[in-house]
Formats: sequence, structure tokens, C-alpha cells
Amino acid sequence: MCGIVGYIGVDGMVVEKGVIEKMCNSILSRGPDERGIFVERNVGLGVQRLSIIDLITGQQPMHNEDKRFWIVFNGEIYNFRELKKELEESGHNFLTNSDTEIIVHLYEDMGHQCLEKLEGMFAIAIWDSVNEELFLARDRMGKKPLYYSYSNNVFLFASEIKAILQNQAFKKELSWPSLRKYLFFGYVPTPNTLFNNIYKVPAGSYLYLRKGKTQQINTYWKPDLNSKFERIDEREAELRFIELIRKSVEKRMVSDVPIGAFLSGGVDSSLITALMCEMAGKENVNTFTIGFSENEHDESMYAQSVADCLGIKNHHVELFSGEDCLRLIPDILDYMDEPIADPSILPTYLLSKFTRKFVKVALSGDGGDELFAGYPKYFAHQIASKMDSLCGNVLKQIATRVGDRNLNFLGDKKKRFFKGFQFPPHIRNHFWIAPFSYERIINLFNNDFQNRLFEDIEFFYDGVKSADIVSQMLYLDMKLTFSDLFLVKVDRASMANSLEVRSPFLDRELMEFVNCLPTTFKVKRGETKYLLKKAAAKYVPRGVIYRRKMGFGIPLKRWITADLRNYVNESLSDTEMKKGDIFSPGEVRKILNEHYSGQNDNSMAIWTLVVFQHWHRKYMIANCN
Repeated sequence: MCGIVGYIGVDGMVVEKGVIEKMCNSILSRGPDERGIFVERNVGLGVQRLSIIDLITGQQPMHNEDKRFWIVFNGEIYNFRELKKELEESGHNFLTNSDTEIIVHLYEDMGHQCLEKLEGMFAIAIWDSVNEELFLARDRMGKKPLYYSYSNNVFLFASEIKAILQNQAFKKELSWPSLRKYLFFGYVPTPNTLFNNIYKVPAGSYLYLRKGKTQQINTYWKPDLNSKFERIDEREAELRFIELIRKSVEKRMVSDVPIGAFLSGGVDSSLITALMCEMAGKENVNTFTIGFSENEHDESMYAQSVADCLGIKNHHVELFSGEDCLRLIPDILDYMDEPIADPSILPTYLLSKFTRKFVKVALSGDGGDELFAGYPKYFAHQIASKMDSLCGNVLKQIATRVGDRNLNFLGDKKKRFFKGFQFPPHIRNHFWIAPFSYERIINLFNNDFQNRLFEDIEFFYDGVKSADIVSQMLYLDMKLTFSDLFLVKVDRASMANSLEVRSPFLDRELMEFVNCLPTTFKVKRGETKYLLKKAAAKYVPRGVIYRRKMGFGIPLKRWITADLRNYVNESLSDTEMKKGDIFSPGEVRKILNEHYSGQNDNSMAIWTLVVFQHWHRKYMIANCN
């Protein structure tokens, strides 16, 4: 695991080593073990390495035999030993035992088609010194980040935006269309960012810089939820799933440093932990859990129950409280050069910091909900779909015309469910979890402009229109919320603490199998994650599997009214709003007053604004060095 950077000067522009040093300094936490730099005329590559595989000889940047191809790489390739054997048989010579060297030789033989062979998480940059072209690529689900920018004859790329901002060649400008999307989604969908002219390489994609021009972005993999197995019974599917998840866990336990696991006490992380015990022995498995001071958010007792059942050592972080949250906010928000409005990044950061005291690598249950329809909203979509077919037009008219205040008797969740009927299902999917309503976003801004708020949803929805309602929403969530919010959260929180997190549920073979399962194997008679729970029952206590889903959240509604109130009021004061001249102070004041009075739960809207304000001060107004 590493952080990578690069600078390509076009039209003879020469790069100085100091430029790459400065970029590397900004992402030091991603790889504190060592630094490597390659500079040749107009090309500079840099890496901050977190040593996991081949601790002695795995330094980067690396090259092939004749030094034509130079690579910097962030991630892990789990099948690198098999690939190395194939390459040696075809005549390649190796100087190291690292997975990085595998990639550069594969690329030498196959070009971009080498991506099909790679199993793992990765962000790759390869410089071809003969053809003078740059190749950038990102893993299938986007676990490892990769950003780029091209302006003033300079092409820049990096694992984090803050490295790109170190260059005087880049001029900071806020992207107004992206800001409006940030307010609706809680993040900015790929390929855009909140900065004009900084972009994300999309998950499962690659691009070239050839002769000073970026080529069209190409997709080499995407989830397929249109195709379903014609004939497969539950027993067969259950056995195949266990076979694949066991194989995936085994691949992700390859390391030259100690490995642990996050254990929440939910079915996903509990199953991963149980399989680790099978393979490594319970005495060699360490798990890590965070508890909350509020009982309705605290799952630590379930995690301990799983640990006791498996006979393993579970390490507990002290209970996470509103005061802890207040202390953490400046550190974690300072680190977030790409703002995401997910408050669970705070306990994720604290858990990662604690875990790093014991291990360098942790396995997680991320992806289980997205593969097996684990959130209650998927069952809600099935209900809403039936209501649409019965009286959809009437519901749409009522939902559009009735004001929020008239629906307060329903409570926050039921009110949002009902108001969602003003949109088609694929827009409703995001409206149900959006920090702001469409109308409020319009009212928030001081300037008047139009933006195609839903264009990202429409783009991905076009590919799954023929699928059933749950498969449609699973695909949209994989391409949007999961890749651009959840995985970014885990990457930033863990890499800020120099911890590598691996996700067995994101194995390609496993994902392709589960995506082809009938929807009834995922949501059945109102039970979400039906097949996963059935399979896990052989490894995990049933009381853990079939309990009410809690989610990894924080009591934000209460904390904003109590522990965080002064911080929130200072961040969103009229004075601060006027400084930025972006949001209407009156509208922001209205949002706060509604929340404090108990009229509406505006906690996510408030948090979304707080995160943006901190980012704007840190990365747009102040010097971010």
C-alpha cells in the first residue's frame, strides 16, 4: 500500500526533483516507511511506501529489464505469485519478490489488457519512456484513489488531491456544478471533484496521456446485474458462495506483516473473522472494535459475543462520545481534501488509529450490504414499486404538493419515504438518503444557476433499466454511493493512520457470482441478505446474524444539539457564510433553527455544510501546504 504522485511536463517543460518531493510530503501518512523518486527530463514519479509485501527489495519506482517502462503503484495484487510464475516461464527476469514488478512486466507484454489478469485493489501509473506516454488505471470497484489534472502544459496525478495542489501550475477554482451535487449526494460523483480541472479516474477504467493529449477514458470492468443464473438452487448457491468467500479471505491474508480484522458484530465482519480463524488458527487472529457511549449505536457487545464464540482476542477502543467527536473533527476534516458528508468517518478514523498500534493490515466486511441488498431501503423499494403500480400518479401528485411541515406526524423516515414518490425509483433511491431536498439546495445558493443534478444517476441507470427494481438500485449504489462515498471514507480514515484495509467481499469472482444470483436470494419475505445470513449461520451465532441492523453510524442528531452545538454555530455563523459568499445566511440559519427546535431532523444537512465550510477554508482560501 502506498501513495503515488506524478508530473509530466509537455512541450519540453523540465520537472525538478523538489516538485516531486513536495508532492510526496503532502501524502506522507499513506506510506511512511520509505520514499522513492524517479526524475528524467520532463517526467517525475514519486511514491510513499507502506511496506506490506517484500519488505526488503520492494522499493518503487520500479522498471522492466531494459528500463523502458517505469511504474508507481498503490495497492495489493493477491494473485501475484501465480502471475510471476507465468511471466518467468515466458522469459522475464525478476529482481524482487514484490507484486509491483509483476505489473510492469505484464504491461510490457500485454499493454492495458494486463488489467484483466490482476486480482486485487490498485491505482497504477506506468511511464513508457520510448513512446513517451503515460498509462493510468484503477481497480474494479475503486478501492484505491487516483486523481489527475491537466493545465498549463503540465499533467499531474496523485493518490490524493492535496498532492496536486502543491504545484504552482494548478490554479484552484471551485466547481459550482459539483458543489450542488455534493449537497445532494453528500459527495461528488466520479469523474468530477469540487475543484475545476481535477478529476478522478473512474473505477474499473484506464486512460492514456499520449503526445501531450489525454485519450478517452476506457472501461475494462463494471458490475453486471442484468444477467441472472437461469437455474440454480439455494443449496448450490450457498455452497458456492462459501467456497468463494473462503478463497477470497485466504488471498487477502497474504502479507509479510501482522494482519487483523475489524469486527463490528454484524454478519459481514463476523463471517470474515470466522473464516480467518479457520485458516490461521484462532490464536493468530486479532480483531478490533469500537463502542459508542449511546446504547442505540453501540454494537461492541455483539462483537465481543462473536469473539467469545470464536475464542479470539478482541481489542476494544474506548467508548466513542460526543466529546471524542469534537476533539477528532479538526484532524480528520483537515485531512479530507475531497469532502464527504459521512459522519461515520470519525469513528472509522479512531478505530483505524487504534488498530494501527497492533497491525499494519486489517480485513473488513465492506461490500456485503451492497452485494446482498443489506440495507432496509431495498425492501422499501419493493414495497414502493407495488404502490407505484397501484396508485403511483396519485402518490406523486400528493408528494409534490404537500409541504414538509404537514407530514411531520409521520416522523423523519416515513416522511422521506412518502416524499420520494415525487421522483421515479432511481432518483428516489438517492433522495431517501440525500442530506438536502432538491428545493432546499436551490434556496441555499446566493447565485442563480441551473445544473443537471441527476445526470450521474441517469447515466448509470441507462445500463440497468431492464433489471428488476432491487438489482437496479444495487447497481446504482455500487457505482455511486459505495465507490464515491463509502470506499473513500475507509481509504482516508485508514491511510491517515498508515493502515491498509482489505475487503474480501470485493473479490471479482465473488462479486460476479453474487451479482448473477436471483434477487429472491438477497431479499426474501422482507429478510435482507437472505443467502448470506443463511450461509453465515454455520460460523456465527444466530443471535448475531438475525438481530436488528444498526449500521456504523453516530448519534449525530443529538450531538449537534449538545456536544457539537457551539462548533456548528461557529462554523455556520452569518459571519462565516458571508466570508464565503456561497450560501444564503438566512437559509442556513433556518436549517439550524428547525433542527434545534425539533421541527426537523436536519443533522445530515448541517453536517454536510460543516464539512464543506471546513474544506473551503482549508483548501480554497488558506494555503494548503
